[in-house]
Order: sequence, then structure tokens, then C-alpha cells
Amino acid sequence: MPSLLLTSFAPWRAHQPSNASDDLICLLQDRQQIPADTVLIRQLPVHFQLAPCQVIAAMVKVRPAVVVCCGMAERRSLLTLERSARWEDNVYQTSLALDQLCLKTQWTEISDDAGTYVCNHLYYRLLAYVHKHRWPIQCLFIHVPPVTEHNREFVIHDFASILLQLSTSAHRLQRQRPEELQPPPVSPVHFDQDRRLDLGPVTILAPNTNHNKTRMVNCITGSRPFDE
Repeated sequence: MPSLLLTSFAPWRAHQPSNASDDLICLLQDRQQIPADTVLIRQLPVHFQLAPCQVIAAMVKVRPAVVVCCGMAERRSLLTLERSARWEDNVYQTSLALDQLCLKTQWTEISDDAGTYVCNHLYYRLLAYVHKHRWPIQCLFIHVPPVTEHNREFVIHDFASILLQLSTSAHRLQRQRPEELQPPPVSPVHFDQDRRLDLGPVTILAPNTNHNKTRMVNCITGSRPFDE
């Protein structure tokens, strides 16, 4: 059973050649610093409906102990761990001890404001889902600043340290309470009459020590796409 589910976003504006969240994951892949038991979903669509559906579907399928979603924050300079997510008057917080995760970092801060766009909405949907179904999966959203020559080594160091800590704690949870990680007996998305919903192709790095091995998977949703 994989211990981590790690996601990145695709670029969403014309001036963006890439998304910093995906850039950072690529850098760690090249250095083989992503834990070998990680399932990776790269370049999620920046879409209020599709992004949460893809991630929740993957959570139910692979049953990780920890989900780490990453997105780009163009105006921030540090790696940022988001404590909570908001939607209207509702707030959900991660159950992770963020202060502990930051102990060995140099370029990382904790934030109580995940914004108002897709990053916050994805985080809110994940936290609300595990809370509603009392599923002991831990969730975290990390905002990644643009990766430059000035901050690259610091950001890589901190991100790798955080993933290692989360992977270690995830293994501990899987050994102690494996039965609790079973997905809730409900569908995370609405299906059409043919029971088929297409979210499009998603690149997933299977939990394997060979970090270059990838496979394409079609996810499922009944949401109608709309322009952001």
C-alpha cells in the first residue's frame, strides 16, 4: 500500500511555461528524493470541479496514509504549508503537526490563508471529505514559490525533508491501523447512467524504486467542465 499521494498542478495562465509545483516535483524526481512508495499525480487541471474529483478518486483507489497537494504561489518567496482551507463560512484544518514538519527546514513557513482559488478549494474538498467519512487520511497543501537559481537548493532541501517525515509517519500509521485506511463505502463523485465519467488522462508515478516508470490512467467524473 502506498504511503503518500503527491500531486502537482498544470500551468493555467498564458505567461506560465510551467507550474512551480510540478517543477519542484520534477527536480526531486531527477535527484531520486521522492519516497519510493509515493503515488504521483502530475499536472492536475486548474479547475474547481475536476481537480478535487481526480484527487479524491485516486485517494479511494490507492488508499494512501497521507495526501500532499502542491500548487504554485507566484507572489510568495517561501515554501508554504497551509494549515487550513475555507469555503464560505466553513473552515477545515489539517491534522498534521506543521510545526514539527518545519523543524529541519530553512525556506519554509506556515500559513493560515490558502487563498480563494483552486488551491484552497481542492484543499477544502479533501479535508471536508475525510472529515465527513471519518477517514484517518492526513492531508496537506503546500504552496510552492517560483523556483529560481536563488532559492532552488533551499526549496528542494525543505520539500525533500518534509516528504521524508510524512513518509515515515505514514508507514507508522499503516502498521498500527491498516484497517482504518480502508476507503469509505461511498462514491466520491457522481456517475452518469453508464457508470462512466471521464476526467481525462492523468500521469501517475506508481510506487516503484524506478522513478522513471509512469503509466497513464483515465479518471472518472460526471461534472461538466466550465471556463474559469
